[in-house]
Amino acid sequence: MQLGRSRFPRHDRARKRKSFPIFDISDRDRLLHTWIIGKTGQGKSSLLENLWLQDVKAGHGCAFIEPHGQADRLLSLIPKRRRKDVVLFDPTDQDFSIGFNPLSNIPINRRPYVASTIVDCFKSIWGNSWGPQLEMFLYAGAAALLDFPTGTLLGLKFLMTSENYRTRVLSFVRDPAVRDFWKTDFAKHMPEKEQRERTLSTLNKIGQFITDPAIRNIIGQPKSKLSFRDLMDNKKILIVSLPHGELGQMKSSLIGALVISSLHTAALTRKNPTPFFLYVDEFHNFGLGFEEMLSGIRKFGVGLILSHQYIVQLDEVSRTLAAAMKGTVGTIVSFQIGGDDADTLAKTFHIKAEELSSLEPYTAYVNRGARTDLLKMEPPPEPKSEKFAQASIKKIRAQTRNSYCLP
Repeated sequence: MQLGRSRFPRHDRARKRKSFPIFDISDRDRLLHTWIIGKTGQGKSSLLENLWLQDVKAGHGCAFIEPHGQADRLLSLIPKRRRKDVVLFDPTDQDFSIGFNPLSNIPINRRPYVASTIVDCFKSIWGNSWGPQLEMFLYAGAAALLDFPTGTLLGLKFLMTSENYRTRVLSFVRDPAVRDFWKTDFAKHMPEKEQRERTLSTLNKIGQFITDPAIRNIIGQPKSKLSFRDLMDNKKILIVSLPHGELGQMKSSLIGALVISSLHTAALTRKNPTPFFLYVDEFHNFGLGFEEMLSGIRKFGVGLILSHQYIVQLDEVSRTLAAAMKGTVGTIVSFQIGGDDADTLAKTFHIKAEELSSLEPYTAYVNRGARTDLLKMEPPPEPKSEKFAQASIKKIRAQTRNSYCLP
């Protein structure tokens, strides 16, 4: 894969002139992950699109988490021969809702882990108002619903408000500790008034999420037609459209975190995996699970390409995430960044901080181990024509609706 063209000239003896070689990165190196950082308007999104399009054209499986409302632009770039491989996850399509249930088809031995990851997804959104009581209700709820054959995230509310529903769910629960929490700690030892008081904050937070009809129609389908393991193993192309401006920051971030968590869970079950690449723009908005993914997911054939603007965004997610990125990621790309970030990353690139903070647009330093290079990046890709773009968008939306959605 081509990242860009070096700005450092090399002497071509055969042609007796200087050349500017292309900076390539192998799929093996890409499984060590790629970190892209830079201010707005410097070329991050263009680089993401160019790398993703190279994967698409090469026949790789990949997913793109897109938070800026540019999903149709990505669809317009898909070559004809790969249109059949594309799945569009678009919560803003209220006429046809794709089914996504992160609780379905989870092996019994993986259910406690999945319950914890779902709690982490919520925690990443509500971290400022997080507490042990909220965590307790969410974990016990998710753990119970994972055992319930038709359980969905909508059931979190009814576990706390409906005795009949709770009784029905608990008849399927395998874990005695989870069953005892709901039967004894909650139902037996808490009077109804105390139940209402203790669950009020949790119900308010869940309500912000499930009262949106578009979101409710997606997560309320017990059976998901969408299989993330199938997407990875069969080299599909997943585009997840999560425009903050239409969905709102909280809903966009939570759906994104749940999708990424489900991709991670599916990846951990892969055997003899073919490479699959996950692109996440503004990745700091999508949960707490990236540190774990960075350290282990490459063994299951998944490479991450993560982009954002400032290091402080990572500190807001986790105090150790920035250190994990610097210590784990195999390829780091820096467009122009601010002075504080330049001071932090200068040693990584073996250059002065001023060289990072004064870069021109579409120019970036790239570090891969001991090698650092200055690259000129390509402009954003464009579809062949407006007619080609509209045909691609129409066909892919139609096939996703037919295969994965309910009207």
